[in-house]
Amino acid sequence: MGQLSLTDNERKVLLTVMSYPEHSDTDLSRAVDMNIYTFNKVKNSLISRGLIRKTAVPNYSLTGFELMVFTYGTDMDSFLDPFNRRDLISGFESKIPARFIFKIMEMHQGLAIHAVEDFTGLKRGLKLKRDLINELGIEIGSMTHVKFSFRDSTIKRFFDMLPMLREEFGSGFDIPKMDPKNPAQESASISWEEFFSDVGERSFDDMDGLNRDVLIRTVSEPDESDQKTATELGVSRYKIRKAKEELFTEGFLKTSYVPDIKGFGFEVVLFTHMIFKNDDPIHRYFSSMEEGFIPAMFHLVYDGLEGCGMGLFHKLSDASWAYHNLQDRMKNMNAIEKNPHLQLFSVSNSLTEYPFDFAQPLINRGSWELDREYLEMVKTRP
Repeated sequence: MGQLSLTDNERKVLLTVMSYPEHSDTDLSRAVDMNIYTFNKVKNSLISRGLIRKTAVPNYSLTGFELMVFTYGTDMDSFLDPFNRRDLISGFESKIPARFIFKIMEMHQGLAIHAVEDFTGLKRGLKLKRDLINELGIEIGSMTHVKFSFRDSTIKRFFDMLPMLREEFGSGFDIPKMDPKNPAQESASISWEEFFSDVGERSFDDMDGLNRDVLIRTVSEPDESDQKTATELGVSRYKIRKAKEELFTEGFLKTSYVPDIKGFGFEVVLFTHMIFKNDDPIHRYFSSMEEGFIPAMFHLVYDGLEGCGMGLFHKLSDASWAYHNLQDRMKNMNAIEKNPHLQLFSVSNSLTEYPFDFAQPLINRGSWELDREYLEMVKTRP
């Protein structure tokens, strides 16, 4: 597909709304010296073309999830033809209590990131996976699970493509500085590391039923109007607005725009998993890469001894260069416990559709039951 070409107005609107997702169109249009009609037209075009999607990201720490778990697999058995395999993968997502927040899967390899309640929940999830593959009589190859604490790890990037889009489209345009004026804008302006490390005064379990329902609905349907949410939940619009204000003020939600990976011409995802010998080099390593490779990383998390990251590239040749560059840098530092794990994924060949789903863990929280009727249908399928 190749790199996307944008007009000057599209570049301005894209970078401004992604930098300030909770500011009004009126404020943003003034900041970039564009009349409101033109600003709205350009923004609506970006949205209707599927290039950007407004979303509300939950603070998983506060909503009952301790762990961010990376699961990557290789040598996965191609147990079905491509068409049936795609259908089954789509079905799995709705028929098992998964907790994916990101996934990309090809015929013989896969990568997923989950939000999991705790270590007990992780064990139950692994048992559910074993039960599933035993029921279907399939082999899924070698799988590795890497665990990070949402609260205590350094979450440098959380599916944040703004830095790389600035590199790509920001030439000649200075993004205006805007100060937050309300709780939602304040929440959207803080870093991902600050957001997830906020312990807050309340947890998901402390909420009343309405605030829980509003939180899940806001994450599931971020574009839904307050009036529609009020109608669906059977309460007044005032109560919905009050509940949302509390959720943003208390750090339960952060507004963000998630661009479409394929729409912007990114064809390759580079995944890396690193284990360091001690906790000092990992900070020096990422600091040294900040100006070079890090802008290509859209998801990056590490703790004292371990780190995982994902980068996006337009061409396989660029991803391959980064792949070998990463290997060389880490070997030269003599700080890696063993050779880093690196994997390249093709965006076009992924069997999953839209890779992000921030609501799924909330919807399936506490549920660990397989859909028996669905499994029987799969097993009898030719």
